[in-house]
Amino acid sequence: MVKLVWKVPGQAPLAFPLRQERVSVGRDAGNDIRLPEPAVSSRHATIIRKAGRVVLHDLKSSNGTWVNGARIDNQELVHGDMVAFGRVVMAFIDEDLEAPAPPPKPAAHADAPPRRVISAPPPSPAPSPAASPAPVPAPPSAPPPLPPLAWPAPASPARASSSSSSVDLEATLPRLVAMAPAAAPAAADQPGSLALDATLPRLLDPAAGDTLPRPPPPVATGPDLKELDRLLGSIRSFRDQETDVVRQRQAELLHEWRATLSYAEAMKARLADESRIRFFDVSERRQEIVLRIVRIPGEPNRLLSLTWGHPDQRDKAPDGIWMRATHNPDRRFYKSAEAVRELVATLASFLA
Repeated sequence: MVKLVWKVPGQAPLAFPLRQERVSVGRDAGNDIRLPEPAVSSRHATIIRKAGRVVLHDLKSSNGTWVNGARIDNQELVHGDMVAFGRVVMAFIDEDLEAPAPPPKPAAHADAPPRRVISAPPPSPAPSPAASPAPVPAPPSAPPPLPPLAWPAPASPARASSSSSSVDLEATLPRLVAMAPAAAPAAADQPGSLALDATLPRLLDPAAGDTLPRPPPPVATGPDLKELDRLLGSIRSFRDQETDVVRQRQAELLHEWRATLSYAEAMKARLADESRIRFFDVSERRQEIVLRIVRIPGEPNRLLSLTWGHPDQRDKAPDGIWMRATHNPDRRFYKSAEAVRELVATLASFLA
C-alpha cells in the first residue's frame, strides 16, 4: 500500500493511505486529504493511481507543489520522495519497498559447553609444630641450591631461636636479591616498576600494609556542550522564522480585511434606497459587516455578515475573512476580492 506521511512536530505522524484511483488534496473540507493550513490552496493538487504508477498533478496552486525541493506540474512519485504542498511537507511511502526488519539474534545453543569457572584454591592449613617444613625449590639459574626455607612456627621466641630447621629471614633476603637478573635494577628506573630489594621485605612483612601500585584515578570529563548549543541555536532560529512568517501572514490578512471594509462602505451608500435591506452596518471597531434582508413582508429576516475572524472564536487570533449567511455554511476567505464577490452573489440571491 502507498501512503503520504505528515510528520507534525510534537505529535505522532499522520498517515494518509492512497486507496482510491484519484485523491484530491487541499484546504477545503471537500478534499480527500484536507490540510487546514494557510499556505495550502482550497484545491491544491490531485494524485492519480493507474497501472501501478502514482502521478502527482498540481492544480495551479498559489504556493505550488514540490517534489524533493523542485516545483512541479506533473510528477510520478517513487518510494522516499518528499512532497510539499505549500509549506506542508510529507513523505511518500510504498510499504512494499520498505526494508524488512533485521532478524532477531539466535539464542545460545542448548548443547554449548558450560562456561568454565576457575575458583581460587583452598587455603593450606597452618603448619603444626611437629610437621616438617616444606622445601623451597632452587631457581634454575642459581649455581648452588639454597638451604630449605621454613616459616617459623607460631611458638614462643625462645623456641623459635632454638630450632635448627628454620632460616633467618634477614640473612636469606640478600641472597634472593643477589639471584635476580642483571636487568632488574635498570627496570626500576622505568615508571610503574618496583625495586626488588625494596619491595620484597614489605611484601613479606604483613605489618607493612598494601604496597602494590594503584592505578591513577580516572579523570572526570564533562559533556561536550558545543553540540547542545548548536541544536538550541537551530531551534531558536527556526522558531524566529516561524514567528516572522505568522506576523507577515497576519499583516497581509489585515490589509485584505480593511479593503473589504472600504468596499462595504461604498456598497452601503449605493443601496441606501433599497427597502428590502432593513439593516446595513459596517463597524470597524467590532470588525464586522452585518446585513438583514426581508424580501417579502412577513417573512423572517435573513442574515448576511462578514467578520474579521470566525464570529464564534473572537478570543483567538483572526485567521481570515469569514462569511455567515442564513441557510448557508460558514465560509472563510483570504482575499478581499473573493469575500466581496461572494457577498454580492449571496445578497443578490436573497433579494431575487
